[in-house]
Amino acid sequence: MLAPQMTTRRWMVAVAALAVALGVHEVKKKRDSYLAEALRHSARCAEYRAEAISLAAYEGRYRKPEPTERVEAARFALGGQARGALDEEGAGPGDSIAHLFVLSIGSMIRPDRADRSERARRATEAVMADRRRQVMVDSFRKRAEFARRHAEYHAALGRKFAAAASRPWFPVPPDPPEPR
Repeated sequence: MLAPQMTTRRWMVAVAALAVALGVHEVKKKRDSYLAEALRHSARCAEYRAEAISLAAYEGRYRKPEPTERVEAARFALGGQARGALDEEGAGPGDSIAHLFVLSIGSMIRPDRADRSERARRATEAVMADRRRQVMVDSFRKRAEFARRHAEYHAALGRKFAAAASRPWFPVPPDPPEPR
């Protein structure tokens, strides 16, 4: 039995079949790499979203509720010393009435210098505590916004690579700049 002779036509068919096989292999490799990139960006998006949610929860925990105008006016009228019903951290109405009674008696007696310096120290500590709390809240807010922007960025890249995986023979546009 004689082997078939390789004519030009047969060589062209063999080369075309080999090219198709190699082309399919390259397209599959590209598709797999695009799917891996899409999966990686989707995972990063989920990480950043979880971080943004966590930071928003921390921000809510440390944020001090804004007092109403009436509470602020009462604090101002009482020299900023009212506690209890006038303050969110107070124990309750009974404590505020007792405190108001002590304030009214205390106003009849001239406070000595040590008492004034103690009140000034406490007021300074309260202001500094509020400032530290505000700095923490601002930090959490900025970090949460950063995480949200990065989550959106990675979600967009995940969508881009998922679309590229469905058509791996088309060119992929360049990535957008990473958010700051």
